[in-house]
Amino acid sequence: MYAINITMTDETAATNLEAALNASAGQVDTTVMVLDAKLEREISELPAVEQLEFLNEFGLSGSAIDTFIGRAYRLLKLETFYTAGEDECKAWVIESGTHARGAAGKIHTDIARGFIAAEVISLDDFRKADSSFKVAKEKGLLRIEGENYVVKNKEIAHFRFNVSH
Repeated sequence: MYAINITMTDETAATNLEAALNASAGQVDTTVMVLDAKLEREISELPAVEQLEFLNEFGLSGSAIDTFIGRAYRLLKLETFYTAGEDECKAWVIESGTHARGAAGKIHTDIARGFIAAEVISLDDFRKADSSFKVAKEKGLLRIEGENYVVKNKEIAHFRFNVSH
């Protein structure tokens, strides 16, 4: 991954430079990103509402930091899944293609060892269910998956397990 820090005076020129460098890198597992670190710092110091206004004004979907993290995840073949309860929500990083039992093992080896099933819902579907597991169940959005299910990016998983000592 190459990150090139330049002063952004011309967005089109920066986009063209990034495209040319990506083309010349020519490797499947390579990415080039052009950014203006000083501008990014200035944006990060703005209140959240003003940050969104700034990004929208320039037609940007997110900050360069967000783009950098997304590209790094793709390059390293990583994904994030979530666990959520009444009192906390956590994000877990896994390799792309990780099966449910392996994802459970990221949380605790006992959960992987006693794995029974995973209740899974995409983050988007969870939001459509008013961020409620009860509503998600009523709408049929919550699925039960076995140990060979490949956990997908931005899914929420609750692992059923039983460990007898």
